[in-house]
Amino acid sequence: MLNKKASDKLLMLSGRQLVVSKDWEGNVCVHYDYCDVPYSCGYSTLCGRGRTFEEACEEYCDNISGKTIVFNLGCSDEKRVQVLF
Repeated sequence: MLNKKASDKLLMLSGRQLVVSKDWEGNVCVHYDYCDVPYSCGYSTLCGRGRTFEEACEEYCDNISGKTIVFNLGCSDEKRVQVLF
């Protein structure tokens, strides 16, 4: 899996929507929809930003790598996933 592109890694998580948008500076931003990361004082939503889609995906992979991500926080279908890349 180390040789896979960052976008391929992110798209492997089935059933989860990867949101792609542009910020006010024109950078591409990516993040999973309804996804938060737990920290000692609460939860935070992370994203990746870059000049291209692939750069944004690479940054997002770096941001969530090794962390537990939580989908649908506080809902009956809440799901925690440990990111291994």
